[in-house]
Amino acid sequence: MDSNNISNLDKFSWTTIQNGRVAKELDYSCFKYAGSGIPQEYYSFFRVNSENKSNEITIIYEDLSYNCKLKWARPKSPILRIFWDDNFTALLKSKFPHWEEIVPHQKLTNMKLIFSRTEESNVFLVDFDEVEKFVGWSEEELSSVLDAYLQMLNIDASGKKVQKQKIYKDLSTRFGRAEKSFEYAMQNFSYVFDQLGRNWLTGITPRKNVGSREIEIIDRLLQAKENSKEFFRATFETKVDELITRKFLEKPSGKKSPTKSVSVTSSYSRDENIVAWVLRESKGVCELCREKAPFEKPNGRFYLEVHHLKRLADGGSDTPENAIAICPNCHKELHFGQHRSMLLEKVYVNVKRLERE
Repeated sequence: MDSNNISNLDKFSWTTIQNGRVAKELDYSCFKYAGSGIPQEYYSFFRVNSENKSNEITIIYEDLSYNCKLKWARPKSPILRIFWDDNFTALLKSKFPHWEEIVPHQKLTNMKLIFSRTEESNVFLVDFDEVEKFVGWSEEELSSVLDAYLQMLNIDASGKKVQKQKIYKDLSTRFGRAEKSFEYAMQNFSYVFDQLGRNWLTGITPRKNVGSREIEIIDRLLQAKENSKEFFRATFETKVDELITRKFLEKPSGKKSPTKSVSVTSSYSRDENIVAWVLRESKGVCELCREKAPFEKPNGRFYLEVHHLKRLADGGSDTPENAIAICPNCHKELHFGQHRSMLLEKVYVNVKRLERE
């Protein structure tokens, strides 16, 4: 059947929608087994060859390409399946993070993968419908998840064991969602903390490929919890990450007169005596990398920065036992580096005055 003649076709979990595009309603197998069967009525849309040979196709989402294969279930079989690569499966799971709540064989998940043809016979553009990660999640639910996350973070920081499964079970009982879905939600919170350069909850690894719309929700909730009106840095950094990953990124024109915004932040008073003592104790050498300070200030004094190992905002003390003098590079790495947990352990070992809080 020609693709022009399937405009009103609704076959199994496949539908043809406006502008000749095709939508696949995603089910459990799409996430678990990275693929789906294709009804015969859609073979022409995918330009399937008539010799029952497997085809390789490329699907493109936001300038990123993913490899797919159209494979027959067996030789001379009328059953055709599409399989996508692991990277695209990861993207799907990031767009629909609660996919494991889907029951096998469940229909009508309201999560759609949309295909559009291009002039190239083996290249298709894809998009998603209802990609909002927190669709169906109320403000009350997300606020409660954040409360639980912050509670666990404090327990973890004190060195005590966090009873994650009990907390997931309590949330599940309260809101009627699968326990696993709360763990996924918390991975998004870990991602925000990571973007902010803050310690995230041990064992709740930041989720990859989190969209800026979802991060903006978390940013707003976190600011409300901490009574802060700080610039939405996590949202901003996520948008930057999204742009960097695009295959084509044109030079922007920018703004000659940038928009001015005013933010109100809470800050903690710091004791200048502590800063002076820690800097003097360092003797101009970074207490992490052990290199000399990168430059001298106009007054001839070396430049190092004082960093609190446990943030004052997280209940850390403003004492010599919780502060180190470090160079700007090490300071940024302790906040945003991939291996900052290892660096933190290193500094505790090497600087004898420090005490864990």
